[in-house]
Amino acid sequence: LVPGIAVGAALIDAHAGGVGTVGAIGPNGEAPDPLARVAYIMGTSACIMASTESPLFVKGIWGPYQSAMIPGLWLNEGGQSAAGAAIDYLLRLHPAFPDLETRAKADALAPLEWLEKAILARGPASDAVLATQNLHIVPDLLGNRSPFADPDARGVILGLDMEPGIDGLIRLYLAALCGLGYSTAQVIDAFRTAGQAC
Repeated sequence: LVPGIAVGAALIDAHAGGVGTVGAIGPNGEAPDPLARVAYIMGTSACIMASTESPLFVKGIWGPYQSAMIPGLWLNEGGQSAAGAAIDYLLRLHPAFPDLETRAKADALAPLEWLEKAILARGPASDAVLATQNLHIVPDLLGNRSPFADPDARGVILGLDMEPGIDGLIRLYLAALCGLGYSTAQVIDAFRTAGQAC
């Protein structure tokens, strides 16, 4: 637990996940430094949160908010208005989605769990992105919250083909994840440009 956070304290759901992320013990047992970590909490939407000791204004990022997540620290919060919801929406658009549901149910898995297992069965996770080299997605289906703060932005799919099978669905899923990753990198770049240590 992060020092100063009372168990049972009222937190917004994403902030509760943020506390768990920035307060987690490091891979070598090192004590957490919430000032050197960024929390990425994904659900229907996503929050990208960073803390500072003094207020830091970051263009296109919400905040700073004092003691919003960790008492005594300032919080800046970037976000993606539709992250999980965008992935769900894109998968349901694909003609192989009913096949995915059938396969997942047969294996007693959720559809995203089935996709993850299918992708990892093909080789190392680091190679999965190669399947998306000609398919690109900008996942701003409900506008861009951060770092461009453009409510009129809309999603883009570039390189979509007519592959109707599960392979086409897997490529679409991977491209959506890559798009969210690039969007997250833009938020982190905005933090770093403003002087955030992350």
